Amino acid sequence: MAYTPMIGLLAALSVAAPAPEGKKPPQTDQSTMSTQDVDGYLFERYLETPKFDKKDFTSKDPKAAALLDMTLEQYVIGGMDKSFRQKLYVAFKAMEEAGLNPGITSGFRDNYRQQLIISGVRAKVGNSFHGGSSHGGYGHGLAVDIVSLDGKTRAEQQNYSEKLWRWIDKFGRQLGLIRPYPNFDDPHVAPVTSEEAYVHGRRVAHAGKHKHHRFAKHGKHGKHFAGHKSTVRG
Repeated sequence: MAYTPMIGLLAALSVAAPAPEGKKPPQTDQSTMSTQDVDGYLFERYLETPKFDKKDFTSKDPKAAALLDMTLEQYVIGGMDKSFRQKLYVAFKAMEEAGLNPGITSGFRDNYRQQLIISGVRAKVGNSFHGGSSHGGYGHGLAVDIVSLDGKTRAEQQNYSEKLWRWIDKFGRQLGLIRPYPNFDDPHVAPVTSEEAYVHGRRVAHAGKHKHHRFAKHGKHGKHFAGHKSTVRG
């Protein structure tokens, strides 16, 4: 069973062994998807996912939802952009087809919810693409944190999550998604049409120019430098 400290929310899904990561995502007709089906499915994935960093943060989203007199589903899922939710639904179904087991640790976050983050990577209050006020607030969330539900321990779950993130890096653009900050904020996923994706593209292009200059400068050592992985985090 998947590792989870959230006893009482939902039973974790059975562990499925990951299929080869080269499997292409299937095509899904988005015109047949209802908002209820999309939101319900994503919410189930959210409930099944451990909410744990250095501490258990399971209670934070319910507190934020209560302040707005919303259900947890209305807050976490409904606060995200509708077209983004559809892309996530299609992508999650494709990951399942590939033998992966995606889950959501964080969906929509307003300013209040953002200020409750006390560890890890955090945007300034109001500036989060998860739904900060400077990016439109409720209904305009354009970010989600995705991890794997598989693994009996946190270490195993991390390994499964890394396989899932590599799959997103390989096939996500075909489904309209991108990880803007690989190796910096690994679970963070956004639409390829978002401001985050645009900034990510500019940084990658800048890194490419810098890399080309470095190779030219070092001449005969160029091949040696070409073999090293870029440390640009986006």
